[in-house]
Amino acid sequence: MKMTTEHVGDSDSGHSPSDDEKRIGVAPGGFEKLGHGELPPDPDAGLSEAEKARVDKKLLLKLDIKLIPWLCLLYLMAFLDRTNIGNARLDGLEKDLKINSSQYNASLTIFFVSYSVFEPLTNVLLKRLRPSIFIPAIMVLWGIVMVTMGLTHNYAGLMSARWFLGLAEAGLFPGISYYLSCWYKRSEFGIRMAIFFSAAAVSGSFGGLLATAIGLMKGIGGKGGWAWIFIIEGLATVLIGIASFWMVHDFPDEARFLSDGDRARVIRRLKADQQSSA
Repeated sequence: MKMTTEHVGDSDSGHSPSDDEKRIGVAPGGFEKLGHGELPPDPDAGLSEAEKARVDKKLLLKLDIKLIPWLCLLYLMAFLDRTNIGNARLDGLEKDLKINSSQYNASLTIFFVSYSVFEPLTNVLLKRLRPSIFIPAIMVLWGIVMVTMGLTHNYAGLMSARWFLGLAEAGLFPGISYYLSCWYKRSEFGIRMAIFFSAAAVSGSFGGLLATAIGLMKGIGGKGGWAWIFIIEGLATVLIGIASFWMVHDFPDEARFLSDGDRARVIRRLKADQQSSA
């Protein structure tokens, strides 16, 4: 079977075509073989403009349901983990680690040093490792770092953990910003990023209450309440990170939840919008 894409030559594949591949005239596995600048065939070529608008609206809703809620949860956990040191301070962090206010402030600052240094490099790793690998991996890493913060006994240990926390979290916000730009048109991107960013406010609304509840574990295992705040929230992050290996999807040309027809629609609408990431 020949692949009838726009601006593309013949291509063969070894597996049976899906219903969408048959319907839109793409050879089996044809989407994986599209080169740079090549466009898949239009699966809605025979529809009216009103029908195309309904199909597009349905596709957009599908993307929103599959992508946005879980990504918001990831950012909620990231913001919760980076700010819970304030709650830990109220629960005896400074006293138990024998640090003063200047040292505490330094532990806040060092997070942003490593965060800002490594942030520009993260999108390169995202492209090389795929979103379904990169985003869950950094979540698991910073969750482990959070747990180690609860196990530290001195100022040096706290500073080291905060440094690595900034390094691990550096990839989330820019990575997801780039990731969403690979799914949505520019006119749609802003509102999705605003919803994603609002997860930070949600974490602030209940982070204190959660820390207060966890702080009641003070004395268990010989650890202070502040240590349990780091340990429990870190373990929660690790579990969510592991689940993300299945919940975070790859770029449109590889995402498994899309049919071949929907995959063609996503790619075509981004090309029409002249998205460089398409």
